[in-house]
Amino acid sequence: MPVEDLAAAHWRRFVYLKLARRWHALWCRWSPSGELRSVFDAERAFEPTGKGCSMQVVYHYRDERGTVAEGPQSGPWHLTEEACSTPHGMLHPASPEMTTLLLPGGPSAWCMRRSPAGTPCAAELFLHHGDHLRMSAGVVHSADGTLQQLALVREDARGPWPSAA
Repeated sequence: MPVEDLAAAHWRRFVYLKLARRWHALWCRWSPSGELRSVFDAERAFEPTGKGCSMQVVYHYRDERGTVAEGPQSGPWHLTEEACSTPHGMLHPASPEMTTLLLPGGPSAWCMRRSPAGTPCAAELFLHHGDHLRMSAGVVHSADGTLQQLALVREDARGPWPSAA
């Protein structure tokens, strides 16, 4: 497949170009020893714009940070074909060193584009169950190659936390 076609294929598979979705999520992060490090709620919101999609993440921490809705980890970001679509996947403005590999129907993987020795490495796999449930599992390795963190995110588009099923 020509390089231009690969970029177009990834972009067409991005379901949020036509589907608005607000995912209500429970995030859990563990240390390499299995200790639960953090639990918090978040929302990932996607809104089609006609030329792409706007995306924002709102974090609801259970500590003094409270709700965080702005900044480098929250957006909002405007994802467009011109800025984000590449033959190697879809780039995210907040993490240009990572790419999203999109499969038909919504499953995807967000991963490092390159992982040279001596640099951290991260990946997150998204899986959907029907129209309103999805989960992701993420792993982060430190620059020396040791496991740094495991994460599990359960998301439900039907309403606020905790989700019904």
